[in-house]
Amino acid sequence: MTLQEDSQNTLELIRHAMRCEAEAIEFALQRFGHPCVEAVELISNCTGKLIVAGVGKTGCIARKAAATFSSTGTSSVFLHAGEAAHGDLGMVSRGDVVLALSNSGRSTELLNLIPFFQRFGIPLICITGDPASELASHSQITVHIQIPKEADYNGLAPTSSSTVALALCDAIAVTIARQRGFTSEQFAMYHPGGMLGRKLLITSASIMHREDAIPLANSNMQLRNAIGVISQKGLGTLVIVEGKKVKGILTDGDIRRVLQSNDNPLGTSVGELMTADPIVLSEGTLAIEALRLMQQHNITVLPIIDKSDELVGVLHLHDLIKAGLV
Repeated sequence: MTLQEDSQNTLELIRHAMRCEAEAIEFALQRFGHPCVEAVELISNCTGKLIVAGVGKTGCIARKAAATFSSTGTSSVFLHAGEAAHGDLGMVSRGDVVLALSNSGRSTELLNLIPFFQRFGIPLICITGDPASELASHSQITVHIQIPKEADYNGLAPTSSSTVALALCDAIAVTIARQRGFTSEQFAMYHPGGMLGRKLLITSASIMHREDAIPLANSNMQLRNAIGVISQKGLGTLVIVEGKKVKGILTDGDIRRVLQSNDNPLGTSVGELMTADPIVLSEGTLAIEALRLMQQHNITVLPIIDKSDELVGVLHLHDLIKAGLV
């Protein structure tokens, strides 16, 4: 077998496994019924938190599911069924709902927890491949995962079944978030350290240049003096104001063009050279919106104004880069 044929064979094996998992999701979603709706309602009405429990491969899925629920506004924690009997059950309290994942429905570690849940009246939802299993028989709601086959050639490793369980948990989580009107701003509040959090939380005012750092001039300032201000402030721009109202903007690029086209422009007032009525931005505007405007209009600086349309700062593209938005 040639190297190319070997590579092609490897790719086909990968594609086969992925097709199996994709087909399993399609197969399963055609068979989900009212228990999914009941699960959504029970979790939505939970007065405590959602406990997502599992062990082994489904434990890995349960851990990820708990993280997804939490990040989309449903208070949730992962309970490792194997560790639960050694103290982790302390995280479970009245008012909680348990979502247990087990393909076989016969995981001893999960079954051992059922008396505890029953004693405290904690409702149990199970996602399982066997609706006749002992776990299902003790659950208030059973969501049956049906798949045509695992992606593993031996049909033994939980592959398609775990993928469907993961997809279903994601679907339940985002459905609850949608029904609650969970917003992107709320999502960002739970992800302040991530890129999305920065994009949705950082405002122009939080990273702009203020007060003495603003390169200011009135329209009567001569170009020779304006060059000094631009050089001193280091933003490559001069904001021309009348009082505190923005009247225009003059960039170092504008100055270079003037110097190339005029033999003696240094005595010219900046009011004659400025770009009048430039694009400005409200101080409450998200920094990511400022970036969009800069890219759309091919500019690197935006004057920032307050509710009275008075200049309060200047935002440079470099500020957005430092904030990690570019």
